[in-house]
Amino acid sequence: MQKRLMAKKGISPLIATVLLIGATIGVFLIVFALIRGITLGTIEKSTDCGAQEETSLDIGAEFTCGSENGEDYADITVTNNGNIKVEGFMFVFYNGEEGKSFPPTLNPTKPAEQSINKIKADSCPDRIEIYPGIVKETSQGKAKFLVCKDKKIEVLKS
Repeated sequence: MQKRLMAKKGISPLIATVLLIGATIGVFLIVFALIRGITLGTIEKSTDCGAQEETSLDIGAEFTCGSENGEDYADITVTNNGNIKVEGFMFVFYNGEEGKSFPPTLNPTKPAEQSINKIKADSCPDRIEIYPGIVKETSQGKAKFLVCKDKKIEVLKS
């Protein structure tokens, strides 16, 4: 019986190497999918703001750039021209075709009011996309911030 156990061999080094490489690629793909879902999830999950908000949600904006204490920033003035309260905004800065998004800011703005947003920037952007956001109650009774992709506006440097 002992001779039989001693005669068995393990897997070959070639097969072990192939299995390790396959496992590594699998883990990489899983991590990549998770990270991609997190970064795109902010906008992708919030496309449906509802019919009422789509008809009564309207914003206008302008921005200027400046420097303070050695740091560049963009001063963005957003005007709520609609009939409902806008709870916050998401900004995407563009220099040429390269865009950089920032986390949504919660800055409630009532109808006919303005909000001023000061955002640090590496350099003054050529244009900014602004997405308004609203807060809706979910079926579990929790509040959720929704960014309305359909109501985005694009503002050029003034």
